[in-house]
Amino acid sequence: MAEFGHGPGQFMEHEWGAAAELSGPGGHGGGGGDEGGFNVAVIKTGPRLAAVLPAAGRVPTLSRAPGMFISIYGAALAATSAQAVALPLPTELAGVRVLANGTPLGLQFVGATQINAILPETAQGLLKLEVRNAEGAHQMNVLVEPASPAIFTQNGTGLGAAAAIDAINGTLNTAQSPARSGSVVAVFATGLGATEERDGLAWATTPAVVEIGGVRVTPVYAGRAPGFAGLDQVNFVVPADAPRGSGVRLRLISNGRASNETTLAIE
Repeated sequence: MAEFGHGPGQFMEHEWGAAAELSGPGGHGGGGGDEGGFNVAVIKTGPRLAAVLPAAGRVPTLSRAPGMFISIYGAALAATSAQAVALPLPTELAGVRVLANGTPLGLQFVGATQINAILPETAQGLLKLEVRNAEGAHQMNVLVEPASPAIFTQNGTGLGAAAAIDAINGTLNTAQSPARSGSVVAVFATGLGATEERDGLAWATTPAVVEIGGVRVTPVYAGRAPGFAGLDQVNFVVPADAPRGSGVRLRLISNGRASNETTLAIE
């Protein structure tokens, strides 16, 4: 499968508290005393969180889902960059840990401004997400719903051509290699939610629907992509009444939540 990057998404505003003040001899937190008072503004060190987004990019909802592949954006998140090289994903990379209500998350990548991690399969409701490193810790609340789909795209932004292949021969879907009526397409996403094991596959327990050019299709498979952490795969048959073209609108719907709108080439 082609590799699709996880570029920075839009940051959400986050308000920081005022810096603390320390008083020197005779200062008492105010003006100078007989011994020459001074004030010191303490600048908080450690990680600073700005946003928690699906690793796939922009989506129109603020919620996340169990087992979702997320990207945490901020500053001073890690002293150095590091990437996991094998499964299962480690819960610590380059001295960085991420916890959701105290549960360690598997980490795929850590860097100064971005961390890629997997939310727990059991996550639900309002989570307290905490990033810890040698310099300190910082928390942010994250809402988790049963499903909140997001489609990966070929340019890594969450916009444009979907990360989709022909499910039979593995060919990447492009204008030069379009899908056809009756062919089976596999779309890669995240946010389908919790899964259950059936026939050797991890099927999503919350039903998903594919919307292609306004035509809704029930997928033949929706669940985890075999051999990948946090990556979902949705296989569907291209309907005969789907529109044709190099940029047919494609999105996923689950739990009443619609994914980012991407495109698929259909001949």
